[in-house]
Amino acid sequence: MLTSILTALALGLMPVADQDPPISTAPVSDWHPFSRSATTAYLADAAQIVPTEGGTRVRVARVPLAGSDFSHEIDTYTFRCGSREIRFIATDTYDGTGALTDRYEETIEEWDTVNEGTNYGFLYEVVCNEKRSAQGSYPTVTAFIGQTRD
Repeated sequence: MLTSILTALALGLMPVADQDPPISTAPVSDWHPFSRSATTAYLADAAQIVPTEGGTRVRVARVPLAGSDFSHEIDTYTFRCGSREIRFIATDTYDGTGALTDRYEETIEEWDTVNEGTNYGFLYEVVCNEKRSAQGSYPTVTAFIGQTRD
C-alpha cells in the first residue's frame, strides 16, 4: 500500500476528490441575428460553425416574430466558401415549449449558388467571412425569443 502511495506521489497523481471536474462536452451555442423579414428573424449559431469534409456546416434558427410560445425551426446547411455554394441538410422543428418534435433530412445532394443581398448571402458572410451582428448574441434560441417578444 505504501509503495502505491509513494508511486502516485512521485508521478504527481492526485486523489479523485482533489482533481478538477471534467470539462463539459456539451456544445456551446452563440446565436447571432443576421437577417429579418416582417414575420421571421434568422439567427446563425456562430459557435457551431464546423468545418467538415464537404464544406463548412452551420445551424440557422428561423423564429416567428409574433407568438406567445417558443416554437421555431433550426435548419442545417453546408457551405462551400470558395465556390459560394450552399446545400440544405436538415430541419428540426421545435414546439411551443421549445422541445424537438420533428426532423426532416434532405436526401438529395444539391448545391445552390449563394447570391449577394439574399438571406443566404448574409449567412455566407457569417460562415465564410466571420461577420457578426452588432445586435449581440444569445446563448439559446429560446433566450432570443424570451428577450425579443412582448
